[in-house]
Amino acid sequence: MWLRETQTSALLRDLDDGIPDAAVMTLPTGHPGLVERKLVCDPFLLAGSPQQIARVRGRTETSCPATLNPDRLLLLDEGHCLADQALDVCQLDRSAIRVDLGVSSLTTLCGLVAAGGGMAFLPALAWSTVRAAAPDLATIPFAAPAPERPLGLLRKACVPGGAWFDDLARVLTTAA
Repeated sequence: MWLRETQTSALLRDLDDGIPDAAVMTLPTGHPGLVERKLVCDPFLLAGSPQQIARVRGRTETSCPATLNPDRLLLLDEGHCLADQALDVCQLDRSAIRVDLGVSSLTTLCGLVAAGGGMAFLPALAWSTVRAAAPDLATIPFAAPAPERPLGLLRKACVPGGAWFDDLARVLTTAA
């Protein structure tokens, strides 16, 4: 078994080349020649330092992406789907973000956020992993309807599916 984390464009290119057999990514890809099976919807949390999250909790309005100050929003480097998703949810263009970190790791981003450098979107499925690396990180769920990202299992359409693909989808859904 070979596991790898990379940017979406590289993963789609690898799937086109037949390596790997399957991939987990945000749906829909809009990429031709792939079979996509939805696994789960992963809600976003708003992450920040304990002080920043306490201020958000103290507001009379609930946390809503539209109320976030773009000057305080920290993103992963360009090309990371999580950055694009956060911008879409906030209806922002990358040019509206004043701090360009060039951060390529969610763990590094969360460490900066926990230290008070700003706020970030955190997929709920990543919470337990980044919490170990950034124990001071605080989060709050967004108000309903909370932004989320659909995650799916993909394979090349010309690669035979069958039991292995169904079994893997079931295992990943249960794990999530």
